[in-house]
Amino acid sequence: MLSIVKRDVLNLLVNPALNLYGTLFPVLLITAMGVLNQSMFATDIISSYDYYTVTLLVFIMFNMAVISTNSFMEVSIKQANLRIGYAPIKRYQIYGSKIMATFLFSLLSMGIALVFMRVIFSVNFGIDVLWLVLVLSAGSLFASSLGVMTVILLKHEESANQLLGIILIVFALMGGVFFSPYAIGETFGNLSVVSPFRWVIESAFLALYDECYQVLFKTVGVLVLLSGLCLMVCQKCFKLEAYL
Repeated sequence: MLSIVKRDVLNLLVNPALNLYGTLFPVLLITAMGVLNQSMFATDIISSYDYYTVTLLVFIMFNMAVISTNSFMEVSIKQANLRIGYAPIKRYQIYGSKIMATFLFSLLSMGIALVFMRVIFSVNFGIDVLWLVLVLSAGSLFASSLGVMTVILLKHEESANQLLGIILIVFALMGGVFFSPYAIGETFGNLSVVSPFRWVIESAFLALYDECYQVLFKTVGVLVLLSGLCLMVCQKCFKLEAYL
């Protein structure tokens, strides 16, 4: 399985579009939102760059679900899948390698963005940036698993991407990635508690700036559990013929 993961990671790294999305796009988006909303954060505790570095990295990490669907059943790699499909390996190694490759790619992208924002904009990551890395990693694992599970269930990359795109943008709005969900309405704001984006964002801020780690550990645990459920669905529903 390790050799398959290496190949899948390399395929992601040599894809110009995915590299731009994973590295340059987050930095540009954080910079733009930080500049536009700088006046809203007139405090020494947290700046607009601090806030949007956290929230938009959460947004990017969850959108890794779309990248995992592309790495699994994109039309351009169907031919290459034939070699793996007929190789003497277990079923879980096929979809598991895609999940692991996307997860590792997301960690690399996250690391680049964090270093850039720290060096260029002196972003304050509070007590310890490792708490942010921990919860983002759990979110990325769930997103990678969710993307592969969705494309296995729908058996079509474009349909999976369209469905995930809608779900992710709704959860992002509910989670306060760009602005408070209560700005849309009280009902929408109250419903935002179901958004994984909100779980991760709130737990990250509590850990980074208030030294409150209980919510973060609960969030990580729930995301790992959800990842496991996705893997169970993948194992039950994955059919080799749909992969080829």
